[in-house]
Amino acid sequence: MKSAIIGGITGLVIMFAIMASRVMDPSPLLFLWPSCVFGIGYNGQGGFDGFFVWSVEIGVQFLVYAAIGLGIGFLIQKVRKGA
Repeated sequence: MKSAIIGGITGLVIMFAIMASRVMDPSPLLFLWPSCVFGIGYNGQGGFDGFFVWSVEIGVQFLVYAAIGLGIGFLIQKVRKGA
Protein backbone atom coordinates (compact mmCIF):
# COMPACT_ATOMS: atom_id res chain seq x y z
CA MET A 1 0.00 0.00 0.00
CA LYS A 2 2.80 2.39 0.88
CA SER A 3 4.47 1.72 -2.47
CA ALA A 4 1.26 2.63 -4.33
CA ILE A 5 1.02 5.96 -2.53
CA ILE A 6 4.70 6.70 -3.18
CA GLY A 7 4.24 5.76 -6.84
CA GLY A 8 1.15 7.94 -7.20
CA ILE A 9 2.84 10.94 -5.62
CA THR A 10 5.87 10.37 -7.86
CA GLY A 11 3.56 10.45 -10.89
CA LEU A 12 2.06 13.76 -9.78
CA VAL A 13 5.52 15.25 -9.18
CA ILE A 14 6.58 14.16 -12.68
CA MET A 15 3.41 15.68 -14.14
CA PHE A 16 3.94 19.04 -12.42
CA ALA A 17 7.66 19.05 -13.33
CA ILE A 18 6.77 18.56 -17.00
CA MET A 19 4.25 21.40 -16.77
CA ALA A 20 6.82 23.70 -15.15
CA SER A 21 9.46 22.95 -17.79
CA ARG A 22 6.95 23.41 -20.63
CA VAL A 23 8.13 20.38 -22.60
CA MET A 24 6.39 20.39 -25.97
CA ASP A 25 7.97 17.29 -27.53
CA PRO A 26 5.19 14.66 -27.52
CA SER A 27 7.43 11.61 -27.02
CA PRO A 28 8.56 12.20 -23.41
CA LEU A 29 5.27 13.90 -22.65
CA LEU A 30 3.18 10.86 -23.56
CA PHE A 31 5.67 8.43 -22.00
CA LEU A 32 5.95 10.17 -18.61
CA TRP A 33 2.46 11.71 -18.51
CA PRO A 34 0.14 9.25 -20.31
CA SER A 35 -3.03 10.87 -19.01
CA CYS A 36 -2.31 14.06 -20.98
CA VAL A 37 -4.08 12.35 -23.88
CA PHE A 38 -7.38 13.33 -22.24
CA GLY A 39 -6.58 17.03 -22.49
CA ILE A 40 -5.07 17.20 -25.97
CA GLY A 41 -8.25 18.44 -27.65
CA TYR A 42 -9.20 20.80 -24.82
CA ASN A 43 -8.84 24.45 -25.80
CA GLY A 44 -8.84 25.98 -22.30
CA GLN A 45 -12.31 27.53 -22.28
CA GLY A 46 -15.14 26.69 -19.94
CA GLY A 47 -15.05 26.35 -16.18
CA PHE A 48 -16.56 22.93 -15.55
CA ASP A 49 -15.01 21.39 -18.65
CA GLY A 50 -11.55 22.46 -17.54
CA PHE A 51 -12.13 21.15 -14.04
CA PHE A 52 -13.33 17.80 -15.42
CA VAL A 53 -10.37 17.42 -17.81
CA TRP A 54 -7.87 18.28 -15.07
CA SER A 55 -9.56 15.91 -12.63
CA VAL A 56 -9.38 13.05 -15.09
CA GLU A 57 -5.76 13.80 -16.01
CA ILE A 58 -4.60 14.02 -12.39
CA GLY A 59 -6.60 10.96 -11.31
CA VAL A 60 -5.39 8.76 -14.15
CA GLN A 61 -1.79 9.91 -13.68
CA PHE A 62 -1.97 9.02 -9.98
CA LEU A 63 -3.53 5.63 -10.69
CA VAL A 64 -1.03 4.69 -13.42
CA TYR A 65 1.98 5.47 -11.25
CA ALA A 66 0.31 3.91 -8.19
CA ALA A 67 -0.11 0.67 -10.15
CA ILE A 68 3.55 0.78 -11.18
CA GLY A 69 4.59 1.46 -7.59
CA LEU A 70 2.38 -1.33 -6.30
CA GLY A 71 3.92 -3.78 -8.76
CA ILE A 72 7.42 -2.75 -7.75
CA GLY A 73 6.46 -3.03 -4.08
CA PHE A 74 5.11 -6.55 -4.56
CA LEU A 75 8.26 -7.53 -6.46
CA ILE A 76 10.51 -6.18 -3.72
CA GLN A 77 8.45 -7.95 -1.07
CA LYS A 78 8.66 -11.23 -2.98
CA VAL A 79 12.44 -10.91 -3.41
CA ARG A 80 12.92 -10.13 0.29
CA LYS A 81 10.85 -13.14 1.36
CA GLY A 82 12.78 -15.39 -1.00
CA ALA A 83 16.15 -14.23 0.34
